[in-house]
Amino acid sequence: MSRGMTRSTASAGFTLVEALASLAILALLSLMLVAGTQFARSRMIRMQAADDGEIVETAQDLLRGRLSRAFPYARPNTGFPTVEFAGLPDRVSFFAPPPDVAAPDALQRYVLSVSPAGVLQLTRVSDLANDPDSAVRATPLLSAVRGLSIDYFGAAPPDNLPRWRARWEQQDALPRLVRVRVSFPPGDRRIWPDLIIAPAATLDSLCQVDSRSGLCRGRT
Repeated sequence: MSRGMTRSTASAGFTLVEALASLAILALLSLMLVAGTQFARSRMIRMQAADDGEIVETAQDLLRGRLSRAFPYARPNTGFPTVEFAGLPDRVSFFAPPPDVAAPDALQRYVLSVSPAGVLQLTRVSDLANDPDSAVRATPLLSAVRGLSIDYFGAAPPDNLPRWRARWEQQDALPRLVRVRVSFPPGDRRIWPDLIIAPAATLDSLCQVDSRSGLCRGRT
């Protein structure tokens, strides 16, 4: 009888050891699973941040390419020669050459704004279009945008001091610098670094200004 009890006790002890070993293995596997999940999540977040950064960088490159080539076009016979540039706090309209894929073409009127749906977009239409409304081309740059803020640096009335301004309209030259800021909703991981662009030309050298009246009489 004692031998049977010894075998039973040994069998029970062996089962307990197996259970403890199994629990240890399960705990180790759980830790490995949690660590793997956290690593995958971190990797996904980094990949998403990299993708968001590339999208923002692409949008900034496109804007830099257009605004840096803004043309200080002054229409003839319109009184005191003012350039076709309307800079407001939340949108800007300017003339620039067409993109390479649309060349050769006339100067394009570009408008940078945020649509009611929260899309940062750059629209363009040829200055020679017979029906401007139907010829508008819209390029979406970023979605889910909270706001757009634009500032302009240069000397303008009434103080004629070089400083940042919230508006730039009815001036005889383009601003020396344009600063574009974009904000996103709370919790959005995207970051928009300040985009500061210097137009390559600020004065319309093709406009023939009458020396007596100061009017733009034509173009060379």
